[in-house]
Amino acid sequence: MPLALNNICKSFGEKPVLSDFSMRAEEGERVCILGPSGGGKTTLLNIIAGLISPDSGEAELPEGRISYVFQEYRLLPWLTAEENITAASGCDRLLARELLAAMELGGEERNYPDSFSGGMKQRLNIARALAFDSAVILMDEPFKGLDPELRERIIEQVDEYCRSRTVILVTHDRLECEMMRCTRIYEL
Repeated sequence: MPLALNNICKSFGEKPVLSDFSMRAEEGERVCILGPSGGGKTTLLNIIAGLISPDSGEAELPEGRISYVFQEYRLLPWLTAEENITAASGCDRLLARELLAAMELGGEERNYPDSFSGGMKQRLNIARALAFDSAVILMDEPFKGLDPELRERIIEQVDEYCRSRTVILVTHDRLECEMMRCTRIYEL
């Protein structure tokens, strides 16, 4: 089932954030949302995730779970890296360790997030989202804080784990859209 947003409007108080925004993503398609800071990109993902409701318009969403790489890490500081993945996604330790290795965090399984750099926390955030068994993955600036070479390697891994998923990528960087092989680009 495709994901579609039709004439979505959203304001916060007197400030309009989205006005008659429409988009479509076919099953397994990769879509990029570009726009300036404060332009409504995160709001749009939050509407897709069901975290907030639009003021008007219609959201047609596929059945099942949606995975989300939030802009903020939202890691549980009292859980190890491995436990952050298994507790949130319900996956087994084997998959958690596989994803940590794919995110170049092998050997960090038993360490706590407060000992991680920002880039390490971001990669743990990505690994946790990839562990979810979901047909749709929302990614809100998922590669921020990664140096160019590391970003390229992580994008390759994300590409591998998202082969059959619908991906909605929010970024400021057109190169990331290209590297993620997005077939549609929407600008806010």
